[in-house]
Amino acid sequence: MGPARAGTHHISEILLAAGVVTEQHIAAALAHQGRALGADRHDARGRAERPPLERLEPPPLAADFAALGVDFDSRFRRLSESLATMRKLSAGETVNGASLAPVWPAVGSGTPVFIGSWAGSRWIERAAREFDGWIGSGARSSWGALRDGIKRFRDLGGARAIVTNVRVDLSSQVASPDSPGDPCDLKCPPDVARERLHRLREWGYDDIVLGPVHHDAAHLGELRALCLSSR
Repeated sequence: MGPARAGTHHISEILLAAGVVTEQHIAAALAHQGRALGADRHDARGRAERPPLERLEPPPLAADFAALGVDFDSRFRRLSESLATMRKLSAGETVNGASLAPVWPAVGSGTPVFIGSWAGSRWIERAAREFDGWIGSGARSSWGALRDGIKRFRDLGGARAIVTNVRVDLSSQVASPDSPGDPCDLKCPPDVARERLHRLREWGYDDIVLGPVHHDAAHLGELRALCLSSR
């Protein structure tokens, strides 16, 4: 990063990421990120910001594990162990010689952790009872699974729920199918998209992460207005 010219720009924040290669290092790095980023954060105007989130789930493809020589079938056990290590490190404990102590009081328990899982997975129960929330996928799931998943999550006492990977194409003249077995998307005219967004809100999702086809300012403004009008 080159030197900035004085008086022309303001840097609001700088985020650093480290490459890690072992399971112990992965857990330690995530916990350290929670320590660094979970403290009081403010934007350039001094306003408090919501702390960042960690979305944690094992990679879904066996080829990803094979490339690193890691056993695919034990991925969920490894994830569970790494999450436990993260929490110990965030609390100031020492794990296999690694420690983040002293932990800043403002960090608390570290970065909020959201579990991405299928609606029928046992991980949705852990997301509700042990962690800060659950993330479902629109593109890799279905309307029916998202409906059933949020109900299960709320019945278990879960707090914040997010649906992500909701593809958007408002130029579609004909709405994509939205039966229980169809992917959750907004490939439809704006009026239909507004109804679909409202449906997700009524089911109980707190956040909806959209994946638009276009990223120009005009289209993003249209999406913002659409989201506001769906409430």
